[in-house]
Amino acid sequence: AALRQVILAASDAIEACYNPETQAETVVNELYTALRKCTGSSKTSDPKRVIELLPQVFEQIGNESQNPKRDVLTGLTDVDNAVIVKNGDLVIIAGRPSMGKSALSSQIARFNGISSKKSIAYFSLEMSNISEIQRGLFSEAGISLYDFNRGTLPRREFPKLSNAAGPYA
Repeated sequence: AALRQVILAASDAIEACYNPETQAETVVNELYTALRKCTGSSKTSDPKRVIELLPQVFEQIGNESQNPKRDVLTGLTDVDNAVIVKNGDLVIIAGRPSMGKSALSSQIARFNGISSKKSIAYFSLEMSNISEIQRGLFSEAGISLYDFNRGTLPRREFPKLSNAAGPYA
């Protein structure tokens, strides 16, 4: 039931994005609220003093120190060393056009899908399914998609694509 609620919340957010009068901030806030309801953490709490929360914080630190684990990795060592993402975190990747936001998010999805051998749902409003998979294959194979699109990719590189497709099968 919770997963259906997540799908509905995401669908509503995507639909809202097609309305030219909709503000991005509004969509993000509504999606955030809806997702928190899906996970059962929609309760807002009254402001608390830090001293009141310290026992919970130290309990969590104790639990995590005995069982250290990273929930989500990016597959990019420098990013993984700088940012810790845990299940339930909402991470928004923002930036100016052509800065690599889609490339980063698809890299994270591919890495987690392949390393965990679990299915990953990845939604893109920017690229077709074929283009997104093509981008992923070229990235996994270490082949220049730019050279391929220009028609300058040597034929000897093509078998690497088949090998890169293995984890997706």
